This record gives sequence, structure tokens and C-alpha cells, in this order.
Amino acid sequence: MNLRILIVDDHAGMRRLTKTILAAFGIRRVREASTAEEALEQIREFEPDIAIVDFLMPGMTGLDFVKLVRGGSDDPMLPIIMLTASSTQHLVTAARDAGVTEFVAKPVSPEALRRRINEIILHPRNFIRSATFFGPDRRRKRPEAVEEDRRAATPEAGTPEAGSDATEAQERVP
Repeated sequence: MNLRILIVDDHAGMRRLTKTILAAFGIRRVREASTAEEALEQIREFEPDIAIVDFLMPGMTGLDFVKLVRGGSDDPMLPIIMLTASSTQHLVTAARDAGVTEFVAKPVSPEALRRRINEIILHPRNFIRSATFFGPDRRRKRPEAVEEDRRAATPEAGTPEAGSDATEAQERVP
């Protein structure tokens, strides 16, 4: 594969393991960063296709790093895979809300990482911009699989016509 991947983790052993897994997939164009500052520089210089980011980083969390990338880096639409030893529902939700594209729990298995990379490549998600969020569309349904917009059924169902504040203006970013 001719992908460019950036690994962001302050543990050299984890970077080495991830790089070995990627090499087994045929991915050879890999750069590493141990801090958020190094990672932002690599995003500018290396222009990765995917970033694999650990949750724990010196100086800031991986979630803070994702928010920084989404908020105005040189590539705010960069697909980001979050790696973490904790896969609690709270953390998964927080990662999704920060704009993480995919999530992999440690100990990382080659198969889990391969599936997430394939998902990014084969089924890229649209990016959504709203007043409170910028990142990949959280909905995983493929547009061709959706028969009708279930929110448009009746005003009682919480549609904008009913005055529901559950919906917010969103725009898709190509």
C-alpha cells in the first residue's frame, strides 16, 4: 500500500509495534512523533493519509490533539485512529465527539487495525460542520442503504417543524 501514516505515541515500544504491524500490511511510508508539537509538524511536512494517535500524550490528551487538528491544523479532515488502553463507553463517546474517525483498543491486534484502516480507505465518511462539531459524520449507515429520512416522518417525531431543539443546522463538507 502506498499510504502515508503518522504514528503519534510517546512510547517508543508502541510506535515500533504499530510500525511493525503496518509493515506487515505493506505500508512502508510511516513517520513517528512522540509529542503533539512533533505531530503537527509532521502533518505539515509529511502530509499523512492517516494518523494513529494514542490517547495519552505528554502535555495533552489524544482528544485534545484531535480537537486541535480539527480546529485549524493544515489538514483538519485528516482521518484519525485513536489507540487507547481504555475502551469505556464514556471514552469512546468522547473520542467520537472530539472528531476521531476510528477507535482501536489496546492491546492492539493487527486485524483490528487493518479493519479500521480499510474502513477509512473503502468507506470514507463525509465531514460535518455544525455550531458545536467538526469531524467525520457520526452516522455509519451508507447513504445507499437509507430508504427514507426517518426524521421527516411527522412533526411529532421531533422534526424541525415541531420546534424541536434536538436538531441543529449541519452542513456536509466535501
